[in-house]
Amino acid sequence: MMWFLRKFTKEKLEMIEEDDAFTATQKELRQDLTQLENGEADFIDLDQLDQELENTLFPLLVLSPTI
Repeated sequence: MMWFLRKFTKEKLEMIEEDDAFTATQKELRQDLTQLENGEADFIDLDQLDQELENTLFPLLVLSPTI
């Protein structure tokens, strides 16, 4: 591990403390990885992504044009 860390400069590394947010994110990422490994993950194509973004972001832009 130390060999790997030495590949980075001090400016490129950030030490973080394990707090509730870190632990929750770690748990979510582990669950996502398990789904990927088990072939249970759902994927979308670019057209579906475009539609999801439009459905999510467009209403926000209409309500608040300064975004």
